[in-house]
Amino acid sequence: MGRQAKSFVIAALAAALYMALVLYLGNVLKLTGSNLLIFRIVMGLIGILALGIVAWFVKKAQGGGKKKQAAAGGATAGGSEELDTLFKGANARWPRRLRHKAASLRSNRCQ
Repeated sequence: MGRQAKSFVIAALAAALYMALVLYLGNVLKLTGSNLLIFRIVMGLIGILALGIVAWFVKKAQGGGKKKQAAAGGATAGGSEELDTLFKGANARWPRRLRHKAASLRSNRCQ
């Protein structure tokens, strides 16, 4: 089962559990007639809205990671080698006098 299928199954189970809870709470609160109907409809719509928002955020998070990975040329995201290369490049771009000041601040702070 793929990642997307697992996400769908989890979302479906969460929605079913939520709807069962809404049905149960309607009875526990001793609502009858139109009050019960309105309660279930409103709570159902809130649940569907929440499920849609969560699904959108999850899709956005998964899609953003794929875009970043594709932009990096397929390299693994968050690797320490990439960070080392990034910091070395940034350090090389600093003027020499600023690198010296930063190094002296770093050594003084550690003492």
